[in-house]
Amino acid sequence: MATKIKALVLQKPGGWSNLMIREITKPRPKPGEVLVRVFAAALNHRDLWIVEGQYAGIRYPTILGSDGCGVVERTGSMEDGHWIGKEVIINPAINWGPDPRAQSNDFEILGMPRKGTFAEYVVVPSDRLAVKPEHLSYAEAAALPLAGLTAYRAVFTQADVQKGDKVLITGIGGGVAQMAFLFAKTVGAEVWVTTGSEWKLARALESGAAGGVNYQEAEWDTQLLRETGGFDVIIDSAGGDQLNTLLKLLKPGRILVTYGATLGRPSGLDLHRVFWRQLCIQGTTMGNDEEFAEMVAFVQKHRIKPVIDTVYAFDQILEAFDVMRRGMQFGKLVVEFQVEDDFFRRRRRAPKAAEVSTAKEAAEPVTEAPAEMPEQQETKKKKTVTKKKKGAQQEKKRATKKTKAATAGKTKKQTAKKTTKATKSSTAKKRTTAKKASAKKSKAKKQKKQKKK
Repeated sequence: MATKIKALVLQKPGGWSNLMIREITKPRPKPGEVLVRVFAAALNHRDLWIVEGQYAGIRYPTILGSDGCGVVERTGSMEDGHWIGKEVIINPAINWGPDPRAQSNDFEILGMPRKGTFAEYVVVPSDRLAVKPEHLSYAEAAALPLAGLTAYRAVFTQADVQKGDKVLITGIGGGVAQMAFLFAKTVGAEVWVTTGSEWKLARALESGAAGGVNYQEAEWDTQLLRETGGFDVIIDSAGGDQLNTLLKLLKPGRILVTYGATLGRPSGLDLHRVFWRQLCIQGTTMGNDEEFAEMVAFVQKHRIKPVIDTVYAFDQILEAFDVMRRGMQFGKLVVEFQVEDDFFRRRRRAPKAAEVSTAKEAAEPVTEAPAEMPEQQETKKKKTVTKKKKGAQQEKKRATKKTKAATAGKTKKQTAKKTTKATKSSTAKKRTTAKKASAKKSKAKKQKKQKKK
């Protein structure tokens, strides 16, 4: 009988009433794919727009979720066996293509049409995996992939943000905006923000923003221009008619990078300002594989942590969607899955050749090796380290004993040699003295005999 797992399924068009947690058959990886046990997954606005029918090419039924962190339980081929048991994050950008400047026509994002991470298990191509940065929790790691990749390409590839640049990031409450803020701050840029609420502005200032404004207030753009003198880079996700306002805030010859259109299309474009002031409007979406690898390395090197608003149990995921729908979050909304202990008590085992799927048997399980719970892994590491330390200490003691024994033996030999030499010398002296005494006595006798004669 097929194993059942929990998943959040968007069954058909019609919005929120058709989004529900259901039991589905546990998926199996084909060659070139891996099965990941999902520990945590993060929400994105993309998920929201799909539910509300505001996304192109929606297919039903579908499992949403582009971000995830977990452990590889099974692979579809022996070549990927080295991933088994490893904690991973998933690159949601699939089929980018050969041109690093833009995605191919086959490009897709995990979580529709391909089944996504809002399930206890997800199957993904093995080349979408990256080892989880060790300094991140499961929730933080799950919050990283989509927002981190989008922000990295926007900040570094497209805008080329440098130390000392004045950067404006709009809508600071969102996940991509938060990551762009952290990346720009890390390289020494002076980062300003906009938001529609005072409490989010206060949080941003506490987090190190140089300044910011509430765009709900009148003449917020005039205030920003007066305080900053203009920006080198603006990173925006809102679009709409606000786009022309943002162009006014750019210094001549500078760049505005847009990665979204939350407010829709602008009713017009101030084209005269664009060409006369030599401005650049640069679009960006997600990122290529090289940028994903660079982003993960950058996060690891600088030990950057995504900002988390709230972590929910998976059964509460609809509550998380409601928070996103109302725009009440500051940072990422994450769901975590309950992990059954008995799954992790089973020992890992190496893949067997007989378990490898062929093209004809792609649906059959291939290589399976459950991972331990984090606490068990940590305990194992500590025990291993302790054993190694004890072994090293014992080896050191044995070496010390050998050295002492060797030294003692050498000392005894030297003492014995000295004693033997001394004894020989003493015996020789005694013999010489005895010979001299005997000769003297013999001489005395001769002299005595001669006198008698």
